[in-house]
Amino acid sequence: ALVVGFPALRVTGPFLAITTVGFAVTAQSWLYFQPIFGTGPTYLLRRSIIFGLLDLYSESTYYYLCLVVLLIVAVGVSRLRTTGIGRTIIAVRDNAPAASSFAVSPTVAKLSAFIFSGALAGLAGALYVGSIVQFQLNSADSPPIFGPDQSLLIISMVVIGGLGSVPGAVLGAVYVVGLPAV
Repeated sequence: ALVVGFPALRVTGPFLAITTVGFAVTAQSWLYFQPIFGTGPTYLLRRSIIFGLLDLYSESTYYYLCLVVLLIVAVGVSRLRTTGIGRTIIAVRDNAPAASSFAVSPTVAKLSAFIFSGALAGLAGALYVGSIVQFQLNSADSPPIFGPDQSLLIISMVVIGGLGSVPGAVLGAVYVVGLPAV
């Protein structure tokens, strides 16, 4: 998120989303095929028992774990908006020149928000990979797991639900993914 965040500081609004989609296309078509990632075997993840209490082998247990993580993250993000860091990020989003007149660095605030959202995306990606259990990283024969179409789907969830609303983003996900599944 930090590497993508520096160049993305120069763009705003929908262009920032397009920049991240561009990075996803680059990663999927070139970066993941580099020798550092291996030759593309199928990775099989084995879920285990957490704290000796939670058996993640069961699909329903893993579903409830993901649901609890979603609730914790939603509450955490909602609470973040009321802290000083959250108000700083919102102030820079709304009016960067006015925020900088109060000794707030727009660059630091934007990078902080980008890194925080990147960490949340990493957490969500780890939970997603744990749910599919088996994946192939860089084979030309298999479809991409996190391709540009996934990025566009996620962006549409947030836009449909509301860009500034945590419950709206969840409702957007229910609308885009949940309703077709039902």
